[in-house]
Amino acid sequence: MQLDVMGLDNVQSRLFQPVKTSAPLMSEATSFYLRLKGDGKDKVFVRAAQRNADSVIEVLGDRPINDYVSSEAGKLRDALIDRGLAVTSIKRMFGSIKAIINLAMAEHGIEGRNPFASIHMPDATPEERQPIHLDDIRRIQHECMNVDDENR
Repeated sequence: MQLDVMGLDNVQSRLFQPVKTSAPLMSEATSFYLRLKGDGKDKVFVRAAQRNADSVIEVLGDRPINDYVSSEAGKLRDALIDRGLAVTSIKRMFGSIKAIINLAMAEHGIEGRNPFASIHMPDATPEERQPIHLDDIRRIQHECMNVDDENR
């Protein structure tokens, strides 16, 4: 025997409804970020922000920004390392991604922690730069003399 005590069934059905999120998708947050922060910036800034957001979308999907979790940010880090990106480049990308999400969270009144904020990055291994051989420098100088243009 089942009793409907003062509309309990109605309350339960409303309690277990999926919550609609008002958080923007990563792609929307990126557009919003570029609209607010990209004005007056050079095309390199815009291209880098879009490319970094596209990496998130490619690896983790285009989801509401408050739907990502730190473990997924770690998966993005690992995917970028597997692609051969330098740790310094990954850190720069994460800085851009964090800025996009922070702005969207602040502007949309979204509480919580940015999942890309506290991701451990391995130590960067510095690459030892090799000097340019003197023969190569002389060859380039010779070519410049042959071209004899204004830029030279």
